[in-house]
Amino acid sequence: MSNDLRLTVAAIIWPGPIDGPLPITVFKVLTPFLILTIGIIPAVIFMGTLAAILVLFFFDVISDERSLSKVNDWVSRLPKAFQKALQVGTITALFPMVLSVGPFPLVLSFRFLKFKGIRAQALLVLGSYVNSILWTGIVWGGGISILKNLLSK
Repeated sequence: MSNDLRLTVAAIIWPGPIDGPLPITVFKVLTPFLILTIGIIPAVIFMGTLAAILVLFFFDVISDERSLSKVNDWVSRLPKAFQKALQVGTITALFPMVLSVGPFPLVLSFRFLKFKGIRAQALLVLGSYVNSILWTGIVWGGGISILKNLLSK
C-alpha cells in the first residue's frame, strides 16, 4: 500500500487533526448502537479492541518518515494549547490525554517524542482499553442506562 493511501486511511480512522480535536467519528456512532444491541461490557471490549487495532495502524503510518510533513500539517490545525502539549509534553504528562480525547492524540505525541517500539505499542493498546472503559462503559453505558430507566418509568 502506498504511503499516500496509508495516510488517507489514517485520516479517515481519526480525522481529529483535520476536523478538530473531537469530531463525530465511527466511534461515536457505533458505541451507542453496540451498547443498545449487545450490552455495555461486550461493547467496551469490542470498542477497545477496534480502537487498539486502528491506533496501531495509525501509529505505524505516522511513524514513517515520509509522513512527517502531513502529520505536521494535521497538528497545525489543532488548537494551540493542544499543539504545545503534543510538542513539549512528556509521555507521563501526555498519557492522561488518552482519557479525555482518546489514544489517537497519544500517537501524535509519541511521534514528536520519537517514542517507538513495543513499549509504545503496549501503551497505545492499554490506552485504547482504558479509554473504552471510560467512554464506552461509564459515559455512554451509564448515560444510556439512565435514559432507558427514565423512559421506562
